[in-house]
Amino acid sequence: MPSQIIHLLNDRLTQNKIDLPSEQKEKILVFLGLLEEWRETFNVTGHRNFEDIIDKDIMDGLYAASETRTHLKEVKTVLDVACGAGFIGLAFALFNPFKITFLDADRKRTNFIRYVLTQLQMPQHSVIHARLEAKKDQKNTPLGKYDLIVCRATWKIDEFSNTCIKYVHNDGHLLFMAGKNQKIDHPQTLELSGLAADPIISYTIKPKNYERQLIFLKKSVSREIS
Repeated sequence: MPSQIIHLLNDRLTQNKIDLPSEQKEKILVFLGLLEEWRETFNVTGHRNFEDIIDKDIMDGLYAASETRTHLKEVKTVLDVACGAGFIGLAFALFNPFKITFLDADRKRTNFIRYVLTQLQMPQHSVIHARLEAKKDQKNTPLGKYDLIVCRATWKIDEFSNTCIKYVHNDGHLLFMAGKNQKIDHPQTLELSGLAADPIISYTIKPKNYERQLIFLKKSVSREIS
């Protein structure tokens, strides 16, 4: 990996006060190298340079993983929904002793993530090529339940919660990673389905001051919308 990318990663970790062991930083650099290798064949991510990938994807994922470790002590299993190239799930896997399941409907992306997990020697995590709405994995096995389900802002919050609530354990959480202006449009609907915001955390990714928020939704009862 070019020295300027190593310097860029270290600089962003320092500016955002994210403490990551050298072994985990090395895995991020290996991941970036694999991403560059696969981008020659197909578009794994919409970002065109490493600076955007580190600023908008890697730092975002690491910040979410760090806050999850701080606020949720009982999490063991995580589902990364519509995981794309795996930025968020990988950040959670590096930062916490969680078992991560990556789920995406794009076969090329899930193949990429499987390759990444093999290269990083992380066999404890799994990959599912499917849509969550299908309710089954690629082997026609019903999807299980998780302690935490995380998604970046590819859905509206209400749609995300309605679709995902049945796959999270009681007292588990949904985590919606959103821009600063996104809000819970219908809090009463969340309450009726047994969800409550717990907590909502705003943060800024430096040095470009991307303003983001983490919306944690706790499932307190088993009133699931079918």
